[in-house]
Amino acid sequence: MIRICMSCQSDLGKVESQIHSPETITHGLCERCSEKMLYESLGQPLEEFLDSLGVPVLVVDSARRMQTANQAACDLLGKKREDISDRTGGDVIECTHAHRPGGCGVQVHCKTCTIRLAVTRAFETGEPQLGIPAFPDIQFGSEIKNFCLSISTSRVGEFVLLIVEDMRVAAEPRQPERTCDVGVS
Repeated sequence: MIRICMSCQSDLGKVESQIHSPETITHGLCERCSEKMLYESLGQPLEEFLDSLGVPVLVVDSARRMQTANQAACDLLGKKREDISDRTGGDVIECTHAHRPGGCGVQVHCKTCTIRLAVTRAFETGEPQLGIPAFPDIQFGSEIKNFCLSISTSRVGEFVLLIVEDMRVAAEPRQPERTCDVGVS
């Protein structure tokens, strides 16, 4: 798998991957472009800079809430920027578990959520997480679809960029399961 900087297109090196072919290209930010984004782009609106990257990008704060997204991410999710701001990732992507009592981040499934873990690891270590497969169940009206995502994360200052490199339906739609919320008030 080939990694390139989504801003300057410089080579970030190769990584072995079981789900990607050697020709697959994933995106991250090189150190120089991370610094540019953090320091030099202050005169340019953040959304304008993010839009120039060309791949879907969401900006996550240290409380694990989405702060903004570029137009490519908004188009992919079918949302406006104001629909994304200050919401949890599960709420933004319409994860089925986010619709349960307590919401996103507190369900048993949230403890093993690949997206949540990649964002947390980027915050904790500062190291980018690249080309990670994730399989969220997403609610579309009365149907649930299992998606196959390829995501990368990159910490930039007090934020993590969540980059969606690929998004495909992985399984046939199904009806939501009935749950019994015994003990939940």
